[in-house]
Amino acid sequence: MTSDREHVTRADIEKFSRRELAPPDILRVARHLGECADCATRARELVTADDVEDAFGFDEIAHPDVEPELAAYLRSQPAELPRRSPRTTFIATALAAAAAAVFVTIALLNRSPAPAPAPSHPIARRPIAITPAPTTGYGRSDWDDAVADAVRNHGIAAPSILRDVRESPDILRGAGAAADAVKVSLSPAGVVIDDTTPRFTWTAFKGAKYVVEVFAGEIPVTSSGPLASNEWMPPKPLKRGKTYTWQVAVRRGETSTIVPAPPLPAALFSIVDEKTSAELADAKRRFPGDHLLLGVLAARAGLQQQAENELRASRSPAAAAILESIRRW
Repeated sequence: MTSDREHVTRADIEKFSRRELAPPDILRVARHLGECADCATRARELVTADDVEDAFGFDEIAHPDVEPELAAYLRSQPAELPRRSPRTTFIATALAAAAAAVFVTIALLNRSPAPAPAPSHPIARRPIAITPAPTTGYGRSDWDDAVADAVRNHGIAAPSILRDVRESPDILRGAGAAADAVKVSLSPAGVVIDDTTPRFTWTAFKGAKYVVEVFAGEIPVTSSGPLASNEWMPPKPLKRGKTYTWQVAVRRGETSTIVPAPPLPAALFSIVDEKTSAELADAKRRFPGDHLLLGVLAARAGLQQQAENELRASRSPAAAAILESIRRW
């Protein structure tokens, strides 16, 4: 049996409710439950007031105003009690057990919320089945299918839009052209983006001025004035769902060169359409921490870099294989 300072066990509480403890142990358990909120909480979960009433034969719970007297009685030690006849001792023991039961019941009721009114008709209580959370279930079958397909196939095939923005280099036109071409880098190029005002950057040339021109097919869309730095953003948003080509006129003195020049491919990029952009924003708003979902949706839209970033942040075991397939695009 545990001491007053030690927490009572589940077995102690259950034996108490069945009146299987000796009177001194009943007093000890009752005293501890009255002083220890943690054990009283456990007792409230295991034993109801009705259990205590049934075990000790009460018709009703004593009023709370008797608690000080009961507590004082329970705190007394058996050695301090006067010597009594066997019958008196039996009665005192029974009263002590009853007092302990009342004290514990009061303590439990005082710590418990007020009981809800009984329903007019009995309600059948069924055990609650606990099932693991599904790996998908986003409220949209297309999102569910996209994630399930990527996990099952251990990857995602490159969308066709990427083929439209990634042209093959032209045939080399001489060693000089090849040497100049290696020095040039432009961004965005060969990618799909979700930004209607992209930041254009390119390789800087010493002492040069630059002019950026953006085309939709053969039609000029926007251009910059002369620039001293090797970056620029368009003043107005470009249209979604369009593929654009852009180039930079590099001016050094009286010489002007257009980059990219052959054999480098043209610098093309595409902007996702309104519907796709809205879906991506909705997914990020509803499931900000689901990097597997966000990565899969970005990949299916052709947003390769965004997809890689999301999948790297995912803790899903399936993310690594999907990420590797996207890197090979």
